Amino acid sequence: MNKQIWIGLAEVRPLPGCKLLEEAKGAYVHVMAWAETPEQFQKMAALRAADLSLEIVQIRETQPWLIRNSADELRDEFFEMETRISSDVRGVAFGRFHAWLKDLPVAKI
Repeated sequence: MNKQIWIGLAEVRPLPGCKLLEEAKGAYVHVMAWAETPEQFQKMAALRAADLSLEIVQIRETQPWLIRNSADELRDEFFEMETRISSDVRGVAFGRFHAWLKDLPVAKI
């Protein structure tokens, strides 16, 4: 299998000492990385997140960039991320963090 660029939407939570999210309880952020499989993509993203004192709770909408790139509505942010990692096959790029300050209440069933 060959490496290709993957993209997904990650939910992240700050670890102790995280300065990136300041007082936020968490955030959603698009992440892009070179990988051979979705599992390797998630591992690469988790390792880079840990470097930033973040924990990835989950990654959704994971797919190869070539597939996402063919979609009608793409954000400039995605192309900026692609540019940052295009020449570094070990690269991982995060987009803009969309943070929240309060934990959402858990629904009782």
